[in-house]
Amino acid sequence: MDQGQQRVARIQLVVVFLALLTLVCVAIAPAVLSAKDDDLTATVRGAILSDPRSETMSQTEVDAMVNALVEEARVKGVTAEDIVWWPEEEEGLPGSAIEETDTCGRLPVFLCALNEAFGFSSDDLTMPLALFASSMVLLLVLSLMIKTHRSHPAPPPPLF
Repeated sequence: MDQGQQRVARIQLVVVFLALLTLVCVAIAPAVLSAKDDDLTATVRGAILSDPRSETMSQTEVDAMVNALVEEARVKGVTAEDIVWWPEEEEGLPGSAIEETDTCGRLPVFLCALNEAFGFSSDDLTMPLALFASSMVLLLVLSLMIKTHRSHPAPPPPLF
């Protein structure tokens, strides 16, 4: 075989492989979608039947509501996992109360609150102290400027 025939044979092999892959995907896709629809239908039905108000509904009303909700869920892309999802509680927390983590270490509560108010969330006081010192220097400069301005006598009025 020459190179041209080998190239054609490879292309034919790739085409046959892609055709088989497409057939397998087409054959499996409805089964996967059907399983997802069954899960979604079962989840919606379970949610409806768990509501005490559904006891007064007939089976046809429940079926109609389930079908309408499943169709709306499909349109919006909602899955069964989205319906039954519930946030997990962290272990070690009493009940559902969330305890604050201690980010300030041995700092007094006032300094910790002040630190967090300025957006710093650790026990390192370097930045808050630097901001405090720079603001004090700015106040000193402003007070000296005001004192200097007030100590100069006013210019004499114009003679004309």
